[in-house]
Amino acid sequence: MLKKILIASAILAIALTAFYFIHEDLPKILRAPTSLILAPVAIVDGICYALGISGIYGKWIPVFFVNWVSALIFCYVLLAVKHRWSSTSKLSASN
Repeated sequence: MLKKILIASAILAIALTAFYFIHEDLPKILRAPTSLILAPVAIVDGICYALGISGIYGKWIPVFFVNWVSALIFCYVLLAVKHRWSSTSKLSASN
């Protein structure tokens, strides 16, 4: 199960990283709503700025790593919701 989560999150991180570098070339009308997808990168870059560290914008490896961590968190939250949903439905079915 862990292996599947790591692979799925890595694939999602690759897609998000590719989208990150394509995003800047999109027209403004598309960039605004899709920028929320890239919020983890912006948050980490803002933290870097606040700490006086050079940012991660435009750097493949840090952007991929941030996207991978956020994809891992997303996958685990999705699994937790799925688990909670199934346990709740089993409980209500037994009543």
